[in-house]
Amino acid sequence: MKRKQWNARAARSLMLSSAAALTLLLGACGNDDGDDGDGGGDTPGGGSVSLGNADLSSPQAVQAQVGTLGQLLTTISTLDAVATPVPTAAARSIAKAGEACPDGGEFQDVAEASKNVGSPFTNQAMPVSGTRAVNCTYANRQSQGGQNIEYSVKLNGLSEAGGIEDAGSVLYARVGEGANAPFEYEFDVKTSGSAGGQNFSSQTELDFDVGYRLDSKSTNSGSDSRFSLLLDGDYETSASSGGQGGSASGDFTSFIGTSEAPFKIVSASDGVRIEGRYGFGISPVPAGANCTSASLAVETTQPLVPDTSGNGSPYGAGIIKLSSGSTSATVQFNNDGTVTLTPQGGSATTISYAEAVAAAAPCAGFAFAGIAFLGAL
Repeated sequence: MKRKQWNARAARSLMLSSAAALTLLLGACGNDDGDDGDGGGDTPGGGSVSLGNADLSSPQAVQAQVGTLGQLLTTISTLDAVATPVPTAAARSIAKAGEACPDGGEFQDVAEASKNVGSPFTNQAMPVSGTRAVNCTYANRQSQGGQNIEYSVKLNGLSEAGGIEDAGSVLYARVGEGANAPFEYEFDVKTSGSAGGQNFSSQTELDFDVGYRLDSKSTNSGSDSRFSLLLDGDYETSASSGGQGGSASGDFTSFIGTSEAPFKIVSASDGVRIEGRYGFGISPVPAGANCTSASLAVETTQPLVPDTSGNGSPYGAGIIKLSSGSTSATVQFNNDGTVTLTPQGGSATTISYAEAVAAAAPCAGFAFAGIAFLGAL
């Protein structure tokens, strides 16, 4: 039996690149935008923000949700090209921290030659290796263009991965050790300087826990991937300029799939099928935020066929169904780059796929930032 080998350096890179991507995306969202958690129900996995049901009662309401889903589909269809826009300074910080934890803490390499990970695709034990971050810290200070930036990053938690050949290629990856031992990430950034004769300063503290698991199997006839991501945390931010200032704080939660019911992506000769729940929210919702958020379920009722015409849509055929609470809607992918939206009991509207993605709320993307984990693998 052929066994895939996974080393600690690869697992460490996975953990660090994913944490950087999530923090930067969430930091931007927390400062500028918000999500509407209307108290409909707790987030699967124990998130701190209660999420409500999505509005799927009209084509316009469906379009707002399809925009968010479009971001997910785009990411799924281009996993090999996932590239998170991490600023150069932050990227250097993460890379350097990954080498030596220069400002405190350590990375501990962990490995098991034969571990039963509970994969849904094999009963065989597999070699697993990874890294445990123990208060791994990096701090830095930079000055540029009259602005001083001081920031620190602290990592705590386990990241591991493994693989085996068993009637196909079976992959396992995990960040965190379940709800009671998630991967913890702390980010603190301070800025100060002067512009236009006025002094300014700001500070943002972002703490969040990550729980992530991926199980997949690939064969000559297709692939089956199942994953869950729970991202849960809080933020505090304050700023002052010219003698005036303000502050804000809140909690955020994002999930894709759950440990009990992972999100599924199945690829076969007749197309792609996706199935699972996802949602996100921030509380409180900042004033003026234009973010539609809630918990939704998606299922494929007609296989999604990858588009080959270059119309800008990931799929040229197929139908998916969105459900939330007692309402539902269907989204049909067409071969001309359009999608047809049909609310339950309502009339259909056809728009371009580009319009659908553009309809996503400004902060919706952070809900699927965790998909970058798969790209990092």
